[in-house]
Amino acid sequence: MWFFLTAAALAMSPVRGSTCEKDDDCQLNGICLHTQCVCDPQWTGDNCEQLNLRPADSIAPAYPPPDLAINTTSWGASVVKSTDGQYHMFVAEMVAECGMSSWSTNSIIRHAVADVPEGPYKSKEVVMPPFSHNPTAIQAPDGTYLIYHIGCGTPNQGNAPCTDCQSGISGKSCHGPGEQVACDSTTTNILFSTSLEGPWQQINAPFIKSPTMGTPFQIDNPTVTFFPNGSLLMLGRGGDLSHESSSDGVITAPHWKGPYTMHTAVGNSQSPRVEDPFVWQDRRGNFHALFHKFTDESPYCGGHAYSRNGFDWTLTNTAAYTTAVTTADGAVHSFTRRERPHLLFDAAGTTPIMLFTSLTNWSTSGANDGNDKAYSFGQYIGGQAQ
Repeated sequence: MWFFLTAAALAMSPVRGSTCEKDDDCQLNGICLHTQCVCDPQWTGDNCEQLNLRPADSIAPAYPPPDLAINTTSWGASVVKSTDGQYHMFVAEMVAECGMSSWSTNSIIRHAVADVPEGPYKSKEVVMPPFSHNPTAIQAPDGTYLIYHIGCGTPNQGNAPCTDCQSGISGKSCHGPGEQVACDSTTTNILFSTSLEGPWQQINAPFIKSPTMGTPFQIDNPTVTFFPNGSLLMLGRGGDLSHESSSDGVITAPHWKGPYTMHTAVGNSQSPRVEDPFVWQDRRGNFHALFHKFTDESPYCGGHAYSRNGFDWTLTNTAAYTTAVTTADGAVHSFTRRERPHLLFDAAGTTPIMLFTSLTNWSTSGANDGNDKAYSFGQYIGGQAQ
């Protein structure tokens, strides 16, 4: 065992700082070796709590591309690499040159492609019209491509998209209703296809509420990780009855077609307030999730939770990343908000190589302040370009 640990440590990043007693003290992002955390190359910090983000070449958008950047606001970005090596992004885009204040009426799901993961991504077809939002794309073990999202592809509660917009910024008359999570109150809408190019079909998969999940948000902003037999672990909004809109909980299903069974919250009542989870399983079999963290969100917006079994989670108040982006020239670029984290993985699907987030100077209150333009941004992890 000594020789195994030593060899493993050579491929990791030794960190001197806080002492540890077990791997959990290193947030399961490394190992505890001789009372000190030895971080995986993708993580850094005294307790392996920070993503090891490589300085970006620039703060240029991954999406929208340069020819659309003047008039387009996008939000989030979920990227899947195809078998031919091309990168396929599925992203929320606001129609009619609107910004994020109009998201609940103007959001569509857009398909875009690039030859390199950081982009820029070329705009292709609209996968789902308004209202549809917060897509997360993944391939199931049976080979089916899936897009989890919110909305139904119909006007949100009958509200047409706002048209009082210009240059990716919402006009003062734009205001939207609360989000329409799905097509009805008992299912979650999932897009599926045998190809990343589509065509995409829809299924309304049933879910089963728990005492602390499912009301009022149903399955909201879902993210999944699959097991080889086709069953899955999902995280979605809810789970803490005192903070339904700023907590996330565990959901399971035997197959992507459902049924989806809700369980309990990630963390506890003392945990930071979070939303927008992104879940994955690492090469050791541990579970992790990134979040938009409301607690101390400017600048400490990047929440992280970890679990050995997918049900019992530790949700920390450390920051996996912040609202600042450092570029290769040493400049630090600060934003008001950095949200909707997604990861792109290596070929094995367990080691993250790029973090995608939304960057904006839109007010954290969500007010229509004339500054609600946003874009999708990719940043390499672990110092390795792919």
